[in-house]
Amino acid sequence: MTRLWGVLSVATLVGLGVLVGPAAPACACSCAGPVGPAEAADRSTAVFSGTVRDVDRPWGLMTSSADPVAVTIEVAEVYKGEVPAEVVVSTAAESPSCGYHFEVGGRYLVFADGALDDLRTGLCSGNRDLASVSNPFGGGGPPATGGVGSGWPAAGTYAGLVAGGALALVLIFWWWPRIRRIQLAGRS
Repeated sequence: MTRLWGVLSVATLVGLGVLVGPAAPACACSCAGPVGPAEAADRSTAVFSGTVRDVDRPWGLMTSSADPVAVTIEVAEVYKGEVPAEVVVSTAAESPSCGYHFEVGGRYLVFADGALDDLRTGLCSGNRDLASVSNPFGGGGPPATGGVGSGWPAAGTYAGLVAGGALALVLIFWWWPRIRRIQLAGRS
């Protein structure tokens, strides 16, 4: 019996070593340094100020700091690009993955990159919380008329949950007869 416990202990340690040993080191977000508004605007395809109306954060057991967050912003002024009155930008969920933290109701100056239907921003983009700093740009233009720019598919927001639930049901129905046979065989 003691020998069995020794073998199981060694097997467990080897298994943990295989799982944990090859892990890559974790890296935090690293920006090249503070970005001024003019430089941030040059690097961006869209620059605008507005109020955050919704922040759609990922949730669940298997989330990552790099998971996308959809931020819906009611645009007040546009400084660069054709930005509609309401736009959705995506950012990483957490700052270690260079995600920018937006609060619902907060006013921000946003520097975004990408196509209008896939605008992205982050910690290194130069965004500014207008509650704590002044807007460095004077007199922007009004938002463009048209629909919502969105890099976040509304129909696909919960697709991962649905797929995960379906997979769980398939596994349960596939494994249940096998588990039941093993239980019944153990009683005999």
